[in-house]
Amino acid sequence: MKKLLILVVCIFSFSSITGCSSYKTLTVSQQKTWKMNSYQVSPPVAEGDQIKYLMSDGRKGEMVIQAVNTHALIGQNGLQLPLDQIVTLERKETSPGKTAMATGAGIGAGAIIVVTILSIGLVSALIAAG
Repeated sequence: MKKLLILVVCIFSFSSITGCSSYKTLTVSQQKTWKMNSYQVSPPVAEGDQIKYLMSDGRKGEMVIQAVNTHALIGQNGLQLPLDQIVTLERKETSPGKTAMATGAGIGAGAIIVVTILSIGLVSALIAAG
């Protein structure tokens, strides 16, 4: 019974700390002013965002944003991505709905395991007594 309880706690813990995430496509657009050209990412990115990118020269990868200016995205690794050379840009987003469903599924699976083991134990006890 103690092992069963540990299993249920592990399932619940794992499902609640592993947030379900996906990548959302962002757009990079040029903003022309009378003095200079600048670029805007929409929806905006911020420090700490995790992104995937594809550059016009074929380079691709992932990084965490450290800073953003009107001409480049700067990663925590020091890499600078010029906004005028980005072909595709995606931001990693955690989905609260998917996370809740995964947590619920983990709890449901744990409950099924507990009920099954308790039922088997009860049936075994009744057979032994009877």
